Amino acid sequence: MNGAELVQLTEAARAFGVSQQTLRSRLEGGAVPEAVKADNAWSLPATALAAIAEREGWPLDLTGKRPAPSDIPEQLDRYISETLAAHAAVVLAKTQATAARAEAQNMARKMRVAADDLDAERAERHRATAELAHARSAAAELDKQRAVAEARTDEIRQQLNHERSQRSYLAQRIGTLERERDELQAAVGWLGRRRLKQTRKS
Repeated sequence: MNGAELVQLTEAARAFGVSQQTLRSRLEGGAVPEAVKADNAWSLPATALAAIAEREGWPLDLTGKRPAPSDIPEQLDRYISETLAAHAAVVLAKTQATAARAEAQNMARKMRVAADDLDAERAERHRATAELAHARSAAAELDKQRAVAEARTDEIRQQLNHERSQRSYLAQRIGTLERERDELQAAVGWLGRRRLKQTRKS
């Protein structure tokens, strides 16, 4: 490779020891400003490979052979482990956040249901209180009407007793007058018969 040579994406990926997809993602994301794109194909200046490898933390092998896993530097292995651990932590945090949001939504829903139930209970209690007050008012009115009816009943009973007394008195009075009439008729009859005899004698 000389200073003016452009290295194609396939060769560059092999030199960096990464996959073509990884290198293409970095290039398309703008992380490698040295990259050149022509006819929809990526390439890198040969003179920039060392700087890119150092900046990205990639090994650089210009022999054309991909390094074996045993040749990967210890820091790259540690970087991958830390990256995986960080990714797992991010996934766990997202999962916990999703669960927390779901729990918060569930709790909010339960609180809304509880608030609706409380409002319904208050409305029912208010309705029951109003019905109780109405029933008490109706009962008080019935008590008044019953008192009036009882007073009227006592008055009628007294009138009936008075009428019975009057009827009894009148019945007695009629009996007395009838006896007096009978006695008078008897006396008049006797007196008439006596006068008739006296008249005949004279």
